[in-house]
Amino acid sequence: MQLADLTGHADGPPIDTPPRILDAIHALAAPLGIDPMPRLTERAEIWSYGRNGRTSCGGATRLLRAEDGWIAASITRPDDEDLVPAWLGCDFEWAAIERAISTRSARHAVDQGRLLGLPVARLGERRTTLPWTRTELGDVAPLDR
Repeated sequence: MQLADLTGHADGPPIDTPPRILDAIHALAAPLGIDPMPRLTERAEIWSYGRNGRTSCGGATRLLRAEDGWIAASITRPDDEDLVPAWLGCDFEWAAIERAISTRSARHAVDQGRLLGLPVARLGERRTTLPWTRTELGDVAPLDR
Protein backbone atom coordinates (compact mmCIF):
# COMPACT_ATOMS: atom_id res chain seq x y z
CA MET A 1 0.00 0.00 0.00
CA GLN A 2 1.17 3.52 -0.81
CA LEU A 3 0.27 6.82 0.86
CA ALA A 4 -1.64 7.79 -2.30
CA ASP A 5 -4.01 4.87 -1.66
CA LEU A 6 -5.29 6.78 1.38
CA THR A 7 -5.75 10.24 -0.11
CA GLY A 8 -8.71 11.71 -1.96
CA HIS A 9 -12.34 10.73 -2.24
CA ALA A 10 -13.29 7.06 -2.49
CA ASP A 11 -14.70 7.49 -5.99
CA GLY A 12 -11.89 9.71 -7.26
CA PRO A 13 -8.18 9.76 -7.94
CA PRO A 14 -5.58 9.97 -5.19
CA ILE A 15 -4.24 13.34 -4.11
CA ASP A 16 -0.49 13.80 -4.33
CA THR A 17 1.03 14.61 -0.95
CA PRO A 18 2.80 17.99 -1.12
CA PRO A 19 6.58 17.74 -0.65
CA ARG A 20 6.44 20.06 2.38
CA ILE A 21 4.10 17.59 4.12
CA LEU A 22 6.39 14.67 3.34
CA ASP A 23 9.36 16.69 4.62
CA ALA A 24 7.48 17.45 7.86
CA ILE A 25 6.61 13.76 8.34
CA HIS A 26 10.25 12.78 7.89
CA ALA A 27 11.39 15.54 10.27
CA LEU A 28 9.04 14.28 12.99
CA ALA A 29 10.33 10.73 12.59
CA ALA A 30 14.02 11.65 12.40
CA PRO A 31 14.64 11.80 16.19
CA LEU A 32 13.18 8.31 16.46
CA GLY A 33 15.43 6.93 13.74
CA ILE A 34 12.57 5.35 11.82
CA ASP A 35 11.24 5.41 8.29
CA PRO A 36 7.74 6.83 8.81
CA MET A 37 6.20 5.98 5.46
CA PRO A 38 5.52 2.26 6.07
CA ARG A 39 4.07 3.13 9.47
CA LEU A 40 1.61 5.56 7.90
CA THR A 41 0.11 2.85 5.74
CA GLU A 42 0.56 -0.42 7.65
CA ARG A 43 -2.54 -0.08 9.85
CA ALA A 44 -4.63 0.98 6.87
CA GLU A 45 -3.44 -2.08 4.99
CA ILE A 46 -4.21 -4.40 7.92
CA TRP A 47 -7.76 -3.02 8.22
CA SER A 48 -8.32 -2.66 4.45
CA TYR A 49 -8.81 1.10 4.69
CA GLY A 50 -8.73 3.22 1.57
CA ARG A 51 -9.49 6.72 0.33
CA ASN A 52 -12.33 8.28 2.30
CA GLY A 53 -12.38 11.97 1.44
CA ARG A 54 -12.64 14.28 4.47
CA THR A 55 -13.30 11.36 6.84
CA SER A 56 -10.46 9.49 8.54
CA CYS A 57 -9.94 5.86 7.67
CA GLY A 58 -11.61 4.76 10.90
CA GLY A 59 -14.47 7.25 10.49
CA ALA A 60 -14.16 9.08 13.83
CA THR A 61 -12.27 12.14 12.59
CA ARG A 62 -13.64 14.60 10.05
CA LEU A 63 -12.43 17.71 8.31
CA LEU A 64 -15.21 20.26 8.61
CA ARG A 65 -15.60 23.58 6.79
CA ALA A 66 -16.13 26.56 9.09
CA GLU A 67 -17.04 30.06 7.93
CA ASP A 68 -13.41 31.04 7.50
CA GLY A 69 -11.42 27.83 7.24
CA TRP A 70 -11.31 24.18 8.17
CA ILE A 71 -11.20 22.30 11.45
CA ALA A 72 -10.52 18.69 12.33
CA ALA A 73 -12.77 17.07 14.93
CA SER A 74 -12.08 13.63 16.33
CA ILE A 75 -15.13 12.34 18.15
CA THR A 76 -14.14 8.84 19.13
CA ARG A 77 -15.28 8.39 22.72
CA PRO A 78 -18.86 8.14 24.00
CA ASP A 79 -18.06 11.08 26.30
CA ASP A 80 -17.14 13.15 23.22
CA GLU A 81 -20.47 12.29 21.61
CA ASP A 82 -22.27 13.38 24.79
CA LEU A 83 -20.51 16.78 24.67
CA VAL A 84 -21.58 17.69 21.13
CA PRO A 85 -24.86 19.34 22.26
CA ALA A 86 -22.95 21.56 24.71
CA TRP A 87 -20.35 22.33 22.04
CA LEU A 88 -22.59 23.04 19.06
CA GLY A 89 -26.21 22.87 20.22
CA CYS A 90 -27.00 19.81 18.09
CA ASP A 91 -27.11 16.06 18.56
CA PHE A 92 -24.16 13.86 17.67
CA GLU A 93 -24.84 13.32 14.01
CA TRP A 94 -22.18 14.27 11.48
CA ALA A 95 -24.52 16.11 9.09
CA ALA A 96 -25.80 18.27 11.98
CA ILE A 97 -22.24 18.87 13.18
CA GLU A 98 -21.20 19.97 9.68
CA ARG A 99 -24.11 22.41 9.49
CA ALA A 100 -23.33 23.86 12.92
CA ILE A 101 -19.61 24.27 12.20
CA SER A 102 -20.34 25.97 8.87
CA THR A 103 -21.98 28.89 10.72
CA ARG A 104 -19.03 29.54 13.06
CA SER A 105 -15.49 30.81 12.71
CA ALA A 106 -12.88 28.08 12.92
CA ARG A 107 -11.22 29.73 15.91
CA HIS A 108 -14.52 30.00 17.82
CA ALA A 109 -15.50 26.39 17.08
CA VAL A 110 -12.09 25.10 18.19
CA ASP A 111 -11.92 27.32 21.28
CA GLN A 112 -15.38 26.18 22.42
CA GLY A 113 -14.58 22.53 21.74
CA ARG A 114 -11.33 22.72 23.67
CA LEU A 115 -13.09 24.25 26.66
CA LEU A 116 -15.02 20.97 26.82
CA GLY A 117 -11.91 18.85 26.30
CA LEU A 118 -12.79 17.79 22.76
CA PRO A 119 -9.96 16.87 20.39
CA VAL A 120 -10.41 19.62 17.78
CA ALA A 121 -7.93 21.79 15.87
CA ARG A 122 -7.83 24.36 13.11
CA LEU A 123 -6.08 23.24 9.95
CA GLY A 124 -2.68 24.85 9.83
CA GLU A 125 -2.16 24.85 13.59
CA ARG A 126 1.10 23.34 14.60
CA ARG A 127 3.38 22.99 17.53
CA THR A 128 6.72 24.71 17.49
CA THR A 129 8.22 21.93 19.59
CA LEU A 130 8.13 18.17 19.34
CA PRO A 131 5.18 16.56 21.12
CA TRP A 132 7.45 14.33 23.20
CA THR A 133 10.66 14.48 25.17
CA ARG A 134 13.38 11.89 25.69
CA THR A 135 14.48 11.17 29.23
CA GLU A 136 17.13 8.67 30.21
CA LEU A 137 16.20 6.54 33.19
CA GLY A 138 18.92 4.57 34.90
CA ASP A 139 22.34 3.79 33.50
CA VAL A 140 21.46 1.57 30.53
CA ALA A 141 22.94 2.77 27.25
CA PRO A 142 20.37 3.88 24.66
CA LEU A 143 19.57 1.50 21.81
CA ASP A 144 21.18 2.22 18.46
CA ARG A 145 18.55 2.88 15.84
